[in-house]
Amino acid sequence: MDIAVASTHKTAKVNYPNLDLMKFFLALLVVEIHTRPLKCFYFAETVIEGIDVLAVPLFFLRLSLFSRS
Repeated sequence: MDIAVASTHKTAKVNYPNLDLMKFFLALLVVEIHTRPLKCFYFAETVIEGIDVLAVPLFFLRLSLFSRS
């Protein structure tokens, strides 16, 4: 009598702390894009504005890393 046993193979959960940190800073940059809290500080706004253009593309790149099966 053959009994088929279901596989209980579990994949290990991998933690990416640097990607979590990146996601946090990218979320802050997206909020900054929409609210512009540093508008009265010309130099700070200019520096942050240069970084802001990377927020959404990097967020989607990070998202696509985990969407592949």
